[in-house]
Amino acid sequence: YPNPASEVVTITLEEDLTLEKVNVYNTLGQLVKTEKSTSIAVNSLPKGSYFFEVITNKGKATKQIIVQ
Repeated sequence: YPNPASEVVTITLEEDLTLEKVNVYNTLGQLVKTEKSTSIAVNSLPKGSYFFEVITNKGKATKQIIVQ
């Protein structure tokens, strides 16, 4: 959250999950950023739609985030 975002995207996990990393992809599938924290600065990214692949100790999930 938030979505859409302009500065920072914050990832909240359930209690039993541990964040390993977050990969950020553009709509072409290109990796544009990798972070290992739950707060990801998106103000350096161009406006558009991105896919956040959240990798945890129990698997991964992908969410679409809009950067304004």
